[in-house]
Amino acid sequence: MIRPSIASDEAGLKTLWQIAFGDSPEAIDAFFSALYTPGTALVWDDLGTIASAMYLLDAGLTPLPDGTMLRTSYAYALGTLPAYRGRGMGSAVTRAVMARSVGLAYDCNVTCPAEKSLFSYYMGLGYDHSIPIAEVKILRSESFKFVDTNKIMSTDFFKYSLLHRKYTPRYGTQYPADYLRYVEQSCKASGGGLYELELDGSLCLAAVSIAENHLFVREFLGGASAELGVQTLLQHFNLQSATLRTVAENNTEGFEQRPFVLVSYAESQRLPPSAGYFPFVLD
Repeated sequence: MIRPSIASDEAGLKTLWQIAFGDSPEAIDAFFSALYTPGTALVWDDLGTIASAMYLLDAGLTPLPDGTMLRTSYAYALGTLPAYRGRGMGSAVTRAVMARSVGLAYDCNVTCPAEKSLFSYYMGLGYDHSIPIAEVKILRSESFKFVDTNKIMSTDFFKYSLLHRKYTPRYGTQYPADYLRYVEQSCKASGGGLYELELDGSLCLAAVSIAENHLFVREFLGGASAELGVQTLLQHFNLQSATLRTVAENNTEGFEQRPFVLVSYAESQRLPPSAGYFPFVLD
């Protein structure tokens, strides 16, 4: 039976999350504290066992060419217990989440397949619009010299959100405050954070996580080159390698432009083909 989660489900949901994704108890607790309330998840309840679950999050507003703002939801963290896999539960829960998104008057629903092979799976469930991202791996240049006039300034989710609306591309999703607050918390928990960078007179934004001595620039926006921004961040954190994500339409030589998230629409209003920018997928 598929139903909305209730207060007494939290322990079972956390157990499923740990088994499905292997995250630490601290990381799981952080998500539940920041973004979860009863009803956020749809669960497959098998006689009291939460066999499968997926979360429906408010992801904010996505603009269309005519200025219309699409209310956007995010279908996140589909997981199924190993003993129940192969029975179609994940597909059924995903379809239920998509239907719930429509029922809650969201105009579109976004999901991020964890692997390239899963794009066809989710498209078979009804997602049909692909939003791209540009991504590249960068090694620290020992010849790079930080210029004293450049600055790196830590900021918080509130100021970041205000600046984000200024620098995000035309069809970029505008996230709600609690969503960006969680992004900030997860970045800081890893040793990174949200930053303003002043580089060659241009203001830039970067959301940074760190894992296994590797810098993960989850977003880089602004007037300066992404290469300059990443080299500056690598020097600041004294790390040797980075993965950078940025706007696909700003793609430069060496970047891989690839499908990143998929969208399903409730009505006929849609983003233009290949348009959209949705960088924060909570990975």
